Amino acid sequence: MFLSVLFSGCIFSPIKGKGGGPPPPPIYKPPTSPEWVLGNLATAYQHRDPAAYDTLFDLNYTGMTIDQSNPDSVKSYNFTKADEVEHIWGLYRSTAVVQLELTPRLIRYTDLGDPPGWTVIQNPIDKLLISDNPDSYTITRDKETIEFHFKPKTPDPSSPTDTTWTIGRWTEIR
Repeated sequence: MFLSVLFSGCIFSPIKGKGGGPPPPPIYKPPTSPEWVLGNLATAYQHRDPAAYDTLFDLNYTGMTIDQSNPDSVKSYNFTKADEVEHIWGLYRSTAVVQLELTPRLIRYTDLGDPPGWTVIQNPIDKLLISDNPDSYTITRDKETIEFHFKPKTPDPSSPTDTTWTIGRWTEIR
């Protein structure tokens, strides 16, 4: 009995004091604006949260990366929602350092090639770093053009604005 009382209050216990126990769960905002969806994307990415990441993408999401690093052989890669979620599962299972920072000012515009109601935010990622020694992958605003196309869901009674948003398309040009 004495030992259990002694150890239950020990300052070296992993569940006592600062830093003990698991970190608090990430906080996500309701997807009532494309800006909040991007904030949730950064949070889910950094916390390697596949369940939250999955909710950010439209069921018919398409992603495309165009790699122009070699002008003699430009390559294009296409992705689905399942590919995006699998990427986060891969990060979840890894020990890589993950950092995603958004630009402080996100500006929306309309792409006339999109369906009515959609909106676009270009270059919202200030920096993305995935580092798993010795390998490292970094994206910065000055090296790539990234566009997120957002699809509205209206009416959506779950939203105080009557609209929620998902990522319908993501284009990345290196």
